[in-house]
Amino acid sequence: MQPEDAEELSAVRTREQEFLAPWEPVRPDGFTTVAGQADIIAASLRLHEAGQSFPLVILDDDGAIIGSMVLSGIIRGPFLSANLGYWVASSANGRGYATSAARATLALAFGELGLHRVQAATLPHNAASQRVLAKNGFERIGYAPRYLQIAGSGRTTCSSSASPTTTSESQPGAAVHPQPRGCGMDAEVDDDHARGRETRRRAGRRRRVRRERRAGRGGRPMGPGADASAQGLHEIGELAGSAGFQRDAERANTRTPELRTHDRWGHRVDEVDYDDAYHRVIRSAVGRGAHTGAWAEPGPGANVDRAAAFLLFAQVEPGHACPVSMTHAAVPVVQQAAPGLVDVWMPRLLSREYDPRLIGGPAKPSALVGMAMTEKQADPTCGPTRPAPSRPATTSRGDGGTA
Repeated sequence: MQPEDAEELSAVRTREQEFLAPWEPVRPDGFTTVAGQADIIAASLRLHEAGQSFPLVILDDDGAIIGSMVLSGIIRGPFLSANLGYWVASSANGRGYATSAARATLALAFGELGLHRVQAATLPHNAASQRVLAKNGFERIGYAPRYLQIAGSGRTTCSSSASPTTTSESQPGAAVHPQPRGCGMDAEVDDDHARGRETRRRAGRRRRVRRERRAGRGGRPMGPGADASAQGLHEIGELAGSAGFQRDAERANTRTPELRTHDRWGHRVDEVDYDDAYHRVIRSAVGRGAHTGAWAEPGPGANVDRAAAFLLFAQVEPGHACPVSMTHAAVPVVQQAAPGLVDVWMPRLLSREYDPRLIGGPAKPSALVGMAMTEKQADPTCGPTRPAPSRPATTSRGDGGTA
């Protein structure tokens, strides 16, 4: 991060205000202005010179700024630790920039800076950031109640940490791209940065021209991550069309669930045991985001991708489609609940783990939404009443109903 980044950061920050607001503290007036960003950069560089911070910017493939990342609160002595924080523009979400930048920043932390621990805090329902951390070897520690002031209120956060050991195990031999640009680097990097501004401007103009040409042809430009999306759907199609998955789908519909009224000690449990094939089917769908993938990784085409994944699974085994689709539909309802409920349930709904155990409380890492009803409710022909033409309110029927 350099003083001359203020103008470009101001433009990105102004454009991304609405997108970033739910994930950040309330920003003061003037925060997104060039002067405001210049003040922040100056303060960050002072902390860097004092050895307490390492601020970086994240660049896209054309060298344009799309976010920032910082190692803050650097502590020496026996702790040798720091905190990792970052933001990425909405247009760059889901394209691997945050993951690659975090990998490069951790290499810096555990290499040049000589740290042995980096912590990070995310909101419990920020599944996308939690995946970025997990890919870089972060391990979940637990939850910190009312740890950060986010969007104007004290919010519970999910705390994670990484060490040189966990990071090397998560991505052995991984390449780093794109490299974050940091303060305190050598003159060659600074010279490259100065020479690259005109290159970035030209690249931006070329991108605009390409978009205009596609629009002029009546074509629909492919959104960010389109190639990765198509590859993911191709893999789901191969799985759903495989002999093993279709065999599980058949077993799930031919092997009747069994009611288990008591456990082996004679205690009443009233649990229903499903064949393992059913659990394998639903685990495959959940593991590939067919339930809440669009909410966990929002962006252009996210709902189309999720719907396509859902259909690929459901056309082979429709029984599991009910909880999968209902979980997708429940997310916006849960988002309107009190922050305490959101913090408890949103991480479970967005999780791609599947836990078939009938347990409650914090031991359950994930959850699906379903609907329970009696047989009489599900099948109107089983009920003691039946529809009949309207009659005066004083006329009663002998079968228990009043028409």
